[in-house]
This record gives sequence, structure tokens and C-alpha cells, in this order.
Amino acid sequence: MESQKTILFVEDENDLVDVYHLIFDNHGYRFLSTKDINDAMMLCETDNVNLVLLDILLPGQGGEIERLGFVFLERLKQNPKTKNIPVIVFTNLNAIEDKRKGLGLGAQDYLAKSEKSPQEVLARVEELIGGS
Repeated sequence: MESQKTILFVEDENDLVDVYHLIFDNHGYRFLSTKDINDAMMLCETDNVNLVLLDILLPGQGGEIERLGFVFLERLKQNPKTKNIPVIVFTNLNAIEDKRKGLGLGAQDYLAKSEKSPQEVLARVEELIGGS
């Protein structure tokens, strides 16, 4: 029997986390979430994460919103233990420079939150890692 696949959602909007938690749970995935890039890195190193759904704008140490998703993505792809984990950037930053940067750092896809339904995001995840 195939083991349950794990999705890590790095996101600070609780309502969005709740929606995606429900969607992925209902499709047989194990769902983890955090808004802290250090926690996310630790989970990727220790928790058999199959795919990361990554927001770019996340709260920093002082609570201010920063582009920490790029920092996380760079660290993830430089770490030999985590470099092969697929990442879908899922953000409201839709400028071409941001998209280029995310894909250049190694993300498999770059999706704008406002343009994708949860079902479309689920379909893209399943394309990348197969069903649960």
C-alpha cells in the first residue's frame, strides 16, 4: 500500500490554510502548515514532505511582512536533504520579476492566489506528485 503523501503549506493567512487543509484532507493527503520559514525548513528536513505550497509574503521576526518565501526557497534548494522537494509558489505577488525569481530559485510552478481555485491548485499538486 502506498503511504499518504504530505503537503506543507507555508502561509500566514489562517482562512486560506483552513480551506486548503480541508481540500487536501478530503483527497487523502497529510497536510501540515506553518507561517515560519525556520519551522518549514525543519519540517522539510524531518517530516517526509512530498511538496511545499509556498507563499512569498510572510511575517518576519518583528511581525512585518517580508518576501521570506524567497529566502526559504533558496535555503530549501541549497540543502542536499531537501533540494528535490517540489515547490509551488502560491502568492499574491504576480509581477513578472517575482515569477522569474521564484522559478529561477527552483520552484516547479508559480501560481497567483487570486487566479486559481482550490481545485486547480489540487490538480497541479497531483500533476507534480501524483494522487494521495
